Amino acid sequence: MAIISSPIGSGNAAFGNAQIVLAEPDDHERERLFDTLQQMGCDHVEQCQSLKHLKQLLAQANPDVSREAFAPDLIIMDHQLSDQIGNFIDGLRHGRFGRNPFVSIIVTTTNTDSRHITRLIRQGADDVVVKPITGRTLGERIEYIAVHRRPFIVTSDYVGPDRRLDDDRPSTIDQLDVPNTLLDQLSGTPGSEVGAEDTIQNAVETIVNARLEQHAQSLGVLSHLVLEAHFAAQGESSATTPPGATPHQSMRTSLNVMLSLLRDIQRIGQQVDNIAMIELAKSLRQQIQAIARNRGQLNDGDIMLLKDLVEAVKMTIGVIALPNPDIHSLAKTYQKHGQQPQPPSGPLIIPKAGDDDHDQQS
Repeated sequence: MAIISSPIGSGNAAFGNAQIVLAEPDDHERERLFDTLQQMGCDHVEQCQSLKHLKQLLAQANPDVSREAFAPDLIIMDHQLSDQIGNFIDGLRHGRFGRNPFVSIIVTTTNTDSRHITRLIRQGADDVVVKPITGRTLGERIEYIAVHRRPFIVTSDYVGPDRRLDDDRPSTIDQLDVPNTLLDQLSGTPGSEVGAEDTIQNAVETIVNARLEQHAQSLGVLSHLVLEAHFAAQGESSATTPPGATPHQSMRTSLNVMLSLLRDIQRIGQQVDNIAMIELAKSLRQQIQAIARNRGQLNDGDIMLLKDLVEAVKMTIGVIALPNPDIHSLAKTYQKHGQQPQPPSGPLIIPKAGDDDHDQQS
């Protein structure tokens, strides 16, 4: 059915190997798509009618659960499953649902508005398919995302396929190759269950390290912005103070984001049992809180201590302190796009064998 020329071979995708979740709230449409998948040869399809049901199913990917473990290679979900679809995808990519943050995701929709489709794509899905969907279209899209899967990127507030255009974000964000169990299954060469678990775990650790590096870089940019705002408040000009914002407003915004980043660094430090990382993040948070309380009575030494603590956190994470010209350039880049580094959207969870789903709420 699929006609894409690929390493799988035109029309030769082994759909029968793939484990698929079909999450569709409309009973008639869900049954129609289920029949379509079966006609394509998909032998392992689980159906869900709600987001709560989908979360429960992903929790059963835990191999310690009594029923046979079901770890999907692909999730096909309709955007009307819940108005929290974006939050769910974000949580899945951050390891809060299921055992594979890298599972392929297709979102279906009846809305053809380009802004709506762009928003769905940017939430972390691999593809968006507009209904009505024929069997031919569905087969082609499944094979396409398996063969042409985008590498992932990790920022302080996003984990998922790289959707950047040339000038969308600062260019210091690296692309990461992630496990592609869907391609393994469709090509008929799936790895062993143990091997797949190890591959996913190794990739998660890479994501965690990339997240920490992004946090460290963001802390460097933000401490530079705080420094600039401090001197601007003393009457010196600041090229990095956002238009329309006072130095004190700019400083407050930067300090709040820094606190969010440090809370996430502490959480990760606890997961990886890095005491030095935890303690330094705690010390930096205390310094930031002191600065926030005394913004009007700060001296240069208070601000320089903040900068020194940021550099200590960066070194503990394993990121060599960027030279000031690079930090200045990054700060300008963020301001050019009208934004600062964003706070984390949620904790990044490192899945461990035996963990249950971290959130059963719909």
